[in-house]
Amino acid sequence: MFPRKKKQEVIVTAIDLSREDPVFSAFDILSEDEKLDVLRVKIQFICEAMSQKHPDAHWIIGWREYGIMGKEGNRTVSREFKNKLKEILQKFVTQHHNLTIIAGTIAVEKQLTPAKRSSNEKVSKIQRSYQDILDIHDVEDSSPDNNPVLRQVKKHSDQFKNLMAAGKEFTVIRNTCYIAVFKNYISVRIRR
Repeated sequence: MFPRKKKQEVIVTAIDLSREDPVFSAFDILSEDEKLDVLRVKIQFICEAMSQKHPDAHWIIGWREYGIMGKEGNRTVSREFKNKLKEILQKFVTQHHNLTIIAGTIAVEKQLTPAKRSSNEKVSKIQRSYQDILDIHDVEDSSPDNNPVLRQVKKHSDQFKNLMAAGKEFTVIRNTCYIAVFKNYISVRIRR
């Protein structure tokens, strides 16, 4: 029989980055570094309060699923911002072993040039994935005309092929939610 673990209190705290909040518009126009400073101060304040009020509890800090956007409504943030954010999160969970931070998604933009595409393994995987789905449906003798899901896959596959054939630079946007826990990083990719 397994020994019983002592129950641990869990405290969940949300950092409000709500778009409906009048303060959000002030936050939205800040530079990336200023946004990081605001988050750092808010997380520090919460950790200090929890250290005094609930030192033995497990603390979870999080914010809205749409996360942090770039300056003045730009949906994406820089890679430097993403790396700085991860460093800040890791610093806090290293200092406070009973802390988990669930950061709302951040979108990072990456330009993909024709030269990068030809050597990019991920582009090949995308092409193979579309083809695999279409091949499976060919075996099942399902026509795109009769299958709405297959019709969407075919549409996206054709758009992707046209984009690749055009030989132009295009933008890839990756949404990622970072969950920071002591000694670990969990990266959850949300594909759109």
